[in-house]
Amino acid sequence: MDNLLLLAACLILGVVLRKSRQLPESTPAVLNSVIVNLSLPALTFVQLHQLKLNASLLYPAAMAWIVFLIGAPLFFAVGRRWKLDRATTGALVLTGCLSNTSFVGFPLLQAFYGPESLETGIIVDQPGSFLVLATLGLITATACSPRRQRGDWRASARGIAKRALSFPPMIALIIALVLHPWPIPAAVEGALDKLAALLIPLALISISFQFDASSLSLRSRSRAENRGLLWSLVFKLVLAPALMVLLYVAVLGLHGRAIQITILEAAMAPMVTGAILASEFGLNTRIASAMLGIGIPLSFLTVPVWAFLIRNL
Repeated sequence: MDNLLLLAACLILGVVLRKSRQLPESTPAVLNSVIVNLSLPALTFVQLHQLKLNASLLYPAAMAWIVFLIGAPLFFAVGRRWKLDRATTGALVLTGCLSNTSFVGFPLLQAFYGPESLETGIIVDQPGSFLVLATLGLITATACSPRRQRGDWRASARGIAKRALSFPPMIALIIALVLHPWPIPAAVEGALDKLAALLIPLALISISFQFDASSLSLRSRSRAENRGLLWSLVFKLVLAPALMVLLYVAVLGLHGRAIQITILEAAMAPMVTGAILASEFGLNTRIASAMLGIGIPLSFLTVPVWAFLIRNL
């Protein structure tokens, strides 16, 4: 109950701070920078350094890859059928096929499963969602970009390696794995725990601060774009977690808390960083923003339903 109260309080606080105009419009960018460069690396290091490594971790890590590899071809097929341009289809793929497994995912996981759930959440997020974004996501953005030039594929290959290796949580992941056999001083671990504790409230405040009610308007988009948007939201919030239930539970016969957490991460809102990547490559930013503006608030209703449905898996 205390986790749910924290979640609600931080979401309300973000809206109140935006309405009060006491903070600048750049506030989410500052909060996100603190999260990405301090809190998330600290959480990644602490959780992975303490984690008992075994083959079962492959299933949480594989979820994002499976959803993207199945979802992206479906999105392109739908885009061709509804005559969506590649910039729009690419934006839908980058938001609809990638889950917000950290900024939205971690607070909701903690609310439903407690702090210990973040061990599995980190595995879903780092070798899962982030690496998919930095590889398949970057390739998709390049292929769909209206600014694509002949040399972009080579530049993308360099960009993939640079983005992956310079991303602070990925650096923390590598260091945690290298130092895994050795204990870390209690004082260092305590300091990292305090930095990691900032992630949940800062992420929730940042998300609610950025909510834009104008993204709910159907008139701001064409009929084809609205159909694509609806399909993308249904896939992200309903079909993706259903696919993981079918594959992991019905086909592979997997059960337990880690599988529940993995399925719930598949049900999370569209990825914020996916929308940022869409903007960087000149894709349809209007549709990407709508995916976030509608998908994130809607996920706070759909994710609890999924948590209830999978509670006995």
